[in-house]
Amino acid sequence: MHHHQGFSLLDLLLALAIMSIAAVLAAPQFSELTTRAKPVIESERLLASIWAARHAAITQGKPVTMKATGNDWSEGWILFVDDNHSATQEANEPLLHVAEPIKKDHQLKANSGIGMALSYLPHGESRRPSGSLQMGTFTLCAPSPTEGRKPTHAIVISATGRPRTIQSQSQLNASICEAE
Repeated sequence: MHHHQGFSLLDLLLALAIMSIAAVLAAPQFSELTTRAKPVIESERLLASIWAARHAAITQGKPVTMKATGNDWSEGWILFVDDNHSATQEANEPLLHVAEPIKKDHQLKANSGIGMALSYLPHGESRRPSGSLQMGTFTLCAPSPTEGRKPTHAIVISATGRPRTIQSQSQLNASICEAE
């Protein structure tokens, strides 16, 4: 006599019901986790682009510019070899990267030290087309249930062109997210 071992239809339905209940209970926590992760992902994406621009300038031995799309960093940005260091992409200057817009309801702002373009020279320092020092701060503003938009991350470009991330609420400038 052969005994078949396995699951009955009732066993499978019971297991499916238990998994469904667990999924329904876990959904709010998962939603909160993804909401908290969005600003981190966006700031890391920006930081990666800044490092890529600096690295490309050094390795190619030519100026490289990271420029806001349509004069709004939230709309995305492009990286290109900026042979004439004008912060404007000419027809003969190769495009290195096109970044997607920032996630819905988030904003990316740059202070006047950065402006609408961040340019790197072949030795890795950030400089404006005029040759003057370029340093400043990018700030990521995310929706807050109680405060409208508030800063979650900032990326500071130093005098040497190196970027660093700030996440401490005490170091972030809240007023930049309020200004429209």
